[in-house]
Amino acid sequence: MCGLHRKINSIDFIHNLMRTVVLKLPFFYAHSKNKIMKYLFL
Repeated sequence: MCGLHRKINSIDFIHNLMRTVVLKLPFFYAHSKNKIMKYLFL
């Protein structure tokens, strides 16, 4: 019972981590794209 609860918690943690990464990815992509554009046009 305790092991099962721990497994559910780890799955929940991974799910939250993936959601955070997915939410932050567009911001990182836009930021790096702006940097690349600046380097290309300088």
